[in-house]
Amino acid sequence: MEREITRAYTTTVDSYAEMLARTSTHGAYEEGRAAAYQEEGQNMWRFVGPVDERSRPDHSALVGEHFTYGTPESDMGLSLLHEPNCRHRAIVFF
Repeated sequence: MEREITRAYTTTVDSYAEMLARTSTHGAYEEGRAAAYQEEGQNMWRFVGPVDERSRPDHSALVGEHFTYGTPESDMGLSLLHEPNCRHRAIVFF
């Protein structure tokens, strides 16, 4: 589904602050989960989440991929989870 944007984007300070709060909360949650997984001895994780018209192409490309904590690829995947309005997650890969 494609849609052409015909009007300028506007927002309020409250909406922007809420988006920043959700983004930082999501990032902190994912970092906490990653630390807990590593303490349990789980060193592999998988990038999961929706693939739809709202998903960013770089996020959609990683859905289903598995990574090992501490590698450059893993760090890149984890950094995507800190982007605004990200709906994806990192789960343990067995």
